[in-house]
Amino acid sequence: MSARRNQVIQNKTRVESIEHAIVDVLEAVGEDPAREGYVISKYQKDIRIVRKDDGAYLLKAETLVSSSLGESFDFFASAQNLDLITPPWLRFNIVSKPPIKMFKGAQIQYRLRIHRIPVSWRSEIAIWEPPYRFVDRQISGPFKDWSHLHELSTNPSGGTLITDQVEYRVPFGKIAHSIFVGSDLLKIFRFRNQQVEKILS
Repeated sequence: MSARRNQVIQNKTRVESIEHAIVDVLEAVGEDPAREGYVISKYQKDIRIVRKDDGAYLLKAETLVSSSLGESFDFFASAQNLDLITPPWLRFNIVSKPPIKMFKGAQIQYRLRIHRIPVSWRSEIAIWEPPYRFVDRQISGPFKDWSHLHELSTNPSGGTLITDQVEYRVPFGKIAHSIFVGSDLLKIFRFRNQQVEKILS
């Protein structure tokens, strides 16, 4: 192993240890780590963002839950449950009138706040293949492009593996992504994975 790669691994381990320590301190004083964006789940396998050659970004997150494949998909099939897995600081609100039926071509309107700025977001279900996968894509909203693949599979050792894969582009590209977009999305998906695990395990 090269010295550079070894240093990268050591730095990554050090950062993870610091995050675990922060979580312990926040919990000890009665604060909610998720509210501060520090959520580390023993079931959360990985959350990472990479920049593609064409300038788009790809976020991938995985969570293992104990619920069955069917139960897990049914949870995501209810749009109202989005509020349960979205961080409170986004002040997420579904504008579309209930009941919301999920199918290919269905559209859902939301409102939320990004750094206190009110934002409207309309998404469409582009793919709907229960109980294995569905895709929602942004029709209008804060991103240039946003396509979110939700994929579920039975875990050989039991439970369900939930994989989120989001391909997106942001206004002002690398500058905006490096300043706040990338870190915001990591916090959002950390919170999301923790809530999904709590509800479905």
